[in-house]
Amino acid sequence: MNKNQSTLENFPVSSSTLGTSPFCSTTLAVANAKSNKATEKQKTAFVTSLSDWVCSNARPINIVEDRYTYGPVSASSILPRRKTVKKEIKNDAKIGRNEMKAILIGVAYERQLSLSPDLWSDSYKKMCYLGCTAQWVDKDWKLCSFELFCLPY
Repeated sequence: MNKNQSTLENFPVSSSTLGTSPFCSTTLAVANAKSNKATEKQKTAFVTSLSDWVCSNARPINIVEDRYTYGPVSASSILPRRKTVKKEIKNDAKIGRNEMKAILIGVAYERQLSLSPDLWSDSYKKMCYLGCTAQWVDKDWKLCSFELFCLPY
């Protein structure tokens, strides 16, 4: 069970519509058919889980408006719009960039940061790329690596 499945166990779903869904199963539909109203906390958790699912599986954002995505979920209670998911993804990216910035500044201040440039080419597209990877060893002696950028060159 992944983190999105565990987050979505208690969402209200309707038992009237059964279909394939990345989030809900028919057992959830039967178990939660009594309550069709989601709390604000549940809605926020659903939007967060949905944006994580879109990003981690490289799905297009407009998949959230596809009627086959949700299956038995009650549409009137928790289905977010594409703009809501896009806003959540942008917010998560901003938070992640700020966290990584703080980590990189910390290891650079302690003189533990190594930056490695990388040049490579794509013979199919006939393009060259320039990338840069930051690497450091954390306090538990674990090698950490983060790709800073990769741009056409």
